[in-house]
This record gives sequence, structure tokens and C-alpha cells, in this order.
Amino acid sequence: MDKIFKMSLTFTESQLKYLSQFEGETQIKMEKTLRIGIVASQYHKGDVIKFEPTIQDWEDWLGGLPERAAVIFRKYGFEKGILAFPFRRFYMELKDLGLEEYMKKHLSIEELAIWKNT
Repeated sequence: MDKIFKMSLTFTESQLKYLSQFEGETQIKMEKTLRIGIVASQYHKGDVIKFEPTIQDWEDWLGGLPERAAVIFRKYGFEKGILAFPFRRFYMELKDLGLEEYMKKHLSIEELAIWKNT
């Protein structure tokens, strides 16, 4: 009873168990919500491209931050700082893989509409 979605991944057993408590339209809505969450999570984890930021990428990102934020991230240093969610998102967009474009590629039109309205 695996439910396969656009990214060719399947729901885990625990996800299937969770979904089985719903019926009909509610189950369909919950499946879509779960797919949206999985796709967004994969994007944010950075698993969708090879993650090889350079010192120049880091410096460019720091240069665009408010001064107070830049000071905080500089204290973390390059190795730890590049793991921060805001930097990862910057890097993905730098590589022409913005969140919205990624979601468009991996969600149905209906799921995309739901995601945009949340």
C-alpha cells in the first residue's frame, strides 16, 4: 500500500499508519499536506544539490546581512555558519534553485496552490 509521489519516494510505514486514521477527502487532504511537508523538508535540508559553498559565497552572504546578524554569524565561522538555514537557502538560490521553483517541480498544481496559501 505504498503511496508514491512525484519525487519517486514513498511514505514511510509511520506516515502510512498516520494517514490510515483518516478517510475519504480528509485522508486525501492529509496526504497532500504530508507530501508538501516532505518536499519542503528535502529542499531545506539541502539534499537536492551538491552543497559545496566557498568562502566567497559565505562572504557575499554576510555582506547582505544586517550588521548585527553578520557579526553573530562571523562568530560561528565558515564551517558552522554554512550549516545555518538562512545561508543554505541563500546558497540554493545562488545556484538557481529557489524554493518556489523547487516546489513547482515536485508538487502537483493543486498541492502547489495549497502550499502557496499556507
